[in-house]
Amino acid sequence: MKKEQIGYSRTSYGKSLIELGKGDWKKSWIVIGRDDMDDPIFIDYERPNFPVFISEHGEDDWIETYIAISLENFSLILKDLEVLSNERKNPISEIELNSFFTKTKNKEMDIDYWKNFLDND
Repeated sequence: MKKEQIGYSRTSYGKSLIELGKGDWKKSWIVIGRDDMDDPIFIDYERPNFPVFISEHGEDDWIETYIAISLENFSLILKDLEVLSNERKNPISEIELNSFFTKTKNKEMDIDYWKNFLDND
């Protein structure tokens, strides 16, 4: 996990990259992985249930996009994706997609992230 924080909360030499300004990397953010665009997937350990976020590389500011209401919910989403990919037809049917989105969606998170992730085009 320590290696995953390089470039986000600290440099490869151990220097802190955490700042207090808007759009800066926050002390409470811990990188738990990266997506296929190498954008960081991270939790916020100061919020209840450790919600999961993603933020795009190459932007001037780190802007968190809410992709799971908790670390546990993120794990369930990944398990659902595994089932969907194991039973995958090419392309994924609208019924399968709608079922996944209905099960995954909640009022606080950005379902568009998952729609883009599973884009069939």
